[in-house]
Amino acid sequence: MKEIIIQILNNDVVLGGFFTILGTIIGWLLGLWSQKGKVNISIVEFNDVFTCGEDLPVESIKEATNYKFSLTVDVFNSSSHSKIMRDIRVLFKGEGKSSASVTPYDENTRKGYGISGSVERIKVVNIPAKSVVSLSLSNYSTGADMFDYIWNTEEVFLTYKDEKNREKKVKIKTEDYKNYFTNHKWEDEVNG
Repeated sequence: MKEIIIQILNNDVVLGGFFTILGTIIGWLLGLWSQKGKVNISIVEFNDVFTCGEDLPVESIKEATNYKFSLTVDVFNSSSHSKIMRDIRVLFKGEGKSSASVTPYDENTRKGYGISGSVERIKVVNIPAKSVVSLSLSNYSTGADMFDYIWNTEEVFLTYKDEKNREKKVKIKTEDYKNYFTNHKWEDEVNG
């Protein structure tokens, strides 16, 4: 029996078949490994401001009738396959579970400015393999009662769903909006 097993193992056909199967398994594992990679999000800039009337600066909650923000985000896909971001929103999270979110505008779709200008809400973003996509987002709310939620905000997040429909969340900033004008007045005095 021992001699038969040794004779089979010495057969080139058996060894060739074994290494073919081993090569296939290694190739499959390397293919799975190359798909691993993730979307890395970097918040480049976030600016927000409260105004009244024709975008006049304000110094208190009572004066504020408009709120706008602009957000620049760099998205890097480290995978060797394309990734997507859908249902992109900016979430304003307050104490406990109180929160509100908005779908921002995609400034890369802006055509003109003012009354004749137009800009579309952000939709699905395709991030090619091993590349960076820069997103320029904004939103404008008007009417004091339209953004009451913001006065309870303590954290601001960028949220989206990935290609597997999993919800992802990236912190943009921490801000106690109840004290927004006190905090930013102090910054203005320090910065001159």
